[in-house]
Amino acid sequence: MNKFQQETDPLYKAILTEIQQALGGSFTAMDRPEVSGVGTLPSVYAVTDLAMASIASAGMAVAEFVALRRGTKPLVQVDRRLTSMWFSHSLRPIGWQLPPEWDAMAGNYKASDNWIRLHTNAPHHRRAAFHVLGCSEEREAVTKAVATWQATELEEAIVSAKGCAAVMRSVEDWNIHEQGRAVATEPLLHVSPTNFGQVPNWLISAKRPLDGVRCLI
Repeated sequence: MNKFQQETDPLYKAILTEIQQALGGSFTAMDRPEVSGVGTLPSVYAVTDLAMASIASAGMAVAEFVALRRGTKPLVQVDRRLTSMWFSHSLRPIGWQLPPEWDAMAGNYKASDNWIRLHTNAPHHRRAAFHVLGCSEEREAVTKAVATWQATELEEAIVSAKGCAAVMRSVEDWNIHEQGRAVATEPLLHVSPTNFGQVPNWLISAKRPLDGVRCLI
């Protein structure tokens, strides 16, 4: 483990522990997946550590799934670089190209008192934003129109028009905001237990344990 991993590993472990506790499970240090690779998504938040903990939790569940049929639990390893890439882009089209991630008018704009992000990727969100702003669909025109609004008032107006906009609040402002306080009271995960399923009776490959399993997202 290099110096970078030593500095970031505690945060990943803390998030992984919180996820496992939210799932109602328990695990020891021996169960925790090993960490390899170097890489971190650029963010003020620990996005890569969250990604690693999420994928590690899924890997641990698959390991338990394998153990049901094979009797032994395989080791799980999480790669920081690969995890970062999967959380950044996981769709690789073959024979076609992905559309642009952002609409030309989407982005951050300076209102009279604060910054606000306009989401105009969906056609109805774009229509709502321009209905409120009342300007031409050009970035320079949007910049001038947004500057005449207070950020919170513009956010409320666009959302009321069934659009999507968000004031860029500080952590402190978010913590005292009505929605921020509501989110803080929510558990990390909502779990609804169902009847326990049957122990899998089909052959499970140790190398590809989910081969043949289909998931509808």
